[in-house]
Amino acid sequence: DGALLLSFIYSETYDSIGESRSRNWGPSARYRIARRGYLDLAYTDTYTRAATGTTAAQVLYARLNLAFG
Repeated sequence: DGALLLSFIYSETYDSIGESRSRNWGPSARYRIARRGYLDLAYTDTYTRAATGTTAAQVLYARLNLAFG
């Protein structure tokens, strides 16, 4: 126990019909607390640009998962 898993995502899409471009990226980590539990942490940055406007969002996500029994 005590294992740490690190990952990173990146994606970019272009819609030629709607002429929009989206980019999504972020790191994440999973820490195994015990055989029956882990903690997930992730950060995601999303950016979309289209003819109608631009949006941006940053999200920090955390989840603690414990199994009993």
